[in-house]
Amino acid sequence: MSARVDILLPVYNGRKYLPEQLASFKNQTEKSIRLILRDDGSGDGGIDESLFRDGGLAYRILPERDHRGVVASYNALLAASDAPYVMFSDQDDVWNSDKVSKSLERLMAMEAEYGSDTPLLCFSDLAVVDEKLKLKSPSYFDYQKIDPLRNRLNQLLLQNTGCGCTMIFNQAMKQLVGIMPEGTVMHDHFFMLTAACFGKISFIDEALMLYRQHGRNVYGASRYGWKYFFRRGGQGWHSIRKRFYQNVEQGRVFLDKYSSLLNTADRRMLEDFVSLPGSGFITRRKILLKHRIFKATFLRNLGSMLIV
Repeated sequence: MSARVDILLPVYNGRKYLPEQLASFKNQTEKSIRLILRDDGSGDGGIDESLFRDGGLAYRILPERDHRGVVASYNALLAASDAPYVMFSDQDDVWNSDKVSKSLERLMAMEAEYGSDTPLLCFSDLAVVDEKLKLKSPSYFDYQKIDPLRNRLNQLLLQNTGCGCTMIFNQAMKQLVGIMPEGTVMHDHFFMLTAACFGKISFIDEALMLYRQHGRNVYGASRYGWKYFFRRGGQGWHSIRKRFYQNVEQGRVFLDKYSSLLNTADRRMLEDFVSLPGSGFITRRKILLKHRIFKATFLRNLGSMLIV
């Protein structure tokens, strides 16, 4: 069936929490939605038709079940979507009943202002909860000490702000991204970079879902503070530096994909950014300072200066 909004959901060993998420989709006040799912090689039974026996939700399950990872799974789901508006979803969260309707309302207001041919993306806040949905923080952005309005390209290169599970975007945005290239760190980060360069971004300052933390999240959320830095330090210097340079690699594939569309200033910044691995000790730090390629807080930026 055709739908106004397609919700894209990759599933990987998520059977434990999936029924609660599906129930929250069925409870949406916006009813013209379709769920498109892909099993990424789950070992816990994954997706089967029994999850949908009680009806109430239009859905499509992609047939392939090989393990590809998050970004490749979303590429397959994006290719299968034909709705005018698209949302990403995680398998283990719970959506407020008005999440789709409020997100869609904001995006359509953006289209009225900027035109439907403009790539548009909207994201919201989210409440952080534990495995049993007990509230840890009413605001992800307060919890993480991240400013959701830091959405210029230089502010996004090292730190994404928009969580994919809160995003909605239009067809112009979907068509511009097309296939996310190999080297993309995460789907939501790549979409935010694209929107920052070529479209418009809007933030809904309201938590529209419960973001479940259970210890097996791909990235997850940790309360910002000294414990956060001790935990990061416990991951080891090599792990932290590897994550930093994954963002640099993502910048490289982003530059390769959009080189002919970028304005001169953004292209030069990206060229400097992707030159970091081959630059000298002082030059690497000068590049970050020159283009103000910063994260949200002083301590995070101090960390960047130490590991770059």
